[in-house]
Amino acid sequence: MANPRATVHVTDDAMVFAQAAVGDLTNEEMLARVNQLADTDWWPMIDCHRWFAVEVVRAQEDELRATLHCRIVESKEVRPFFGFNRARHAVIEAAILATRTHLIPKSQIVDELGRLQPLVDKTGGPQEHAAFDLLKAKIDERYAAK
Repeated sequence: MANPRATVHVTDDAMVFAQAAVGDLTNEEMLARVNQLADTDWWPMIDCHRWFAVEVVRAQEDELRATLHCRIVESKEVRPFFGFNRARHAVIEAAILATRTHLIPKSQIVDELGRLQPLVDKTGGPQEHAAFDLLKAKIDERYAAK
């Protein structure tokens, strides 16, 4: 709400999803992944499928959430997007679970991770394995801190 501009990315980078979900992206890592558009507040990722520089034109807030209506100021397709394999879907699901440790009992999250693990084992590459392992470790840390 403080900044009416954002860059929306389409990416299949499992580690970006994982790190962003658990707040594990350092400023240095993020700065290495983006490039500022000249004379603007937009910072698109260098390696993504597509990005959109957007500006909020109207905001609606209620007690549950904010809805931001945006206009696209600029966009670019960097490379084609072919979708997610099962391992990347599993990482995204695990990333969502990692953001819900304050809402969901540990046993339920552990069960879900157990259901997702074979998808990573069977179809994931090194990046998906590393992202899934990061999320499991962060989930463990969050429950240990309670």
